[in-house]
Amino acid sequence: MKSCRNVQLFQLRRLAVVVLPLVSTSLFATDLYSVVDGNTVMIEGRKFHLHGIDAPALNEICPASDGRSWPCGGKARDQLAEAMASATTACQIIGRETVLCRTAGLDVGALLVKEGLAKASDDYWDVEDRARAAKVGIWQ
Repeated sequence: MKSCRNVQLFQLRRLAVVVLPLVSTSLFATDLYSVVDGNTVMIEGRKFHLHGIDAPALNEICPASDGRSWPCGGKARDQLAEAMASATTACQIIGRETVLCRTAGLDVGALLVKEGLAKASDDYWDVEDRARAAKVGIWQ
């Protein structure tokens, strides 16, 4: 009896290992999205953060090089919404609350970092370095 239970548990664990990777690679079509802020999207009612970036808070105001200020959080959200509106956009769930979105084959998170509308928090350090050097977006 005890060995039968161990076999059943092993089979369940093995099933979980097979099923979970399939779930983590789910792709979603563009019409299922809504944009929350510069690094957060809702997909089928679930909130996900874009992989590798940290955008300004939605109502955040950033200083510009000319001494004025600009709504960097709103601009980041608007740019993300524009990218997500493309018919070629698809998001892949890569973590419990993380997605990697691409539009026309380009990584949306990397695009936001390149434009100075988000900071790198994972893979995009070289992209952030170039945005800082160019003094674009939040790096003005």
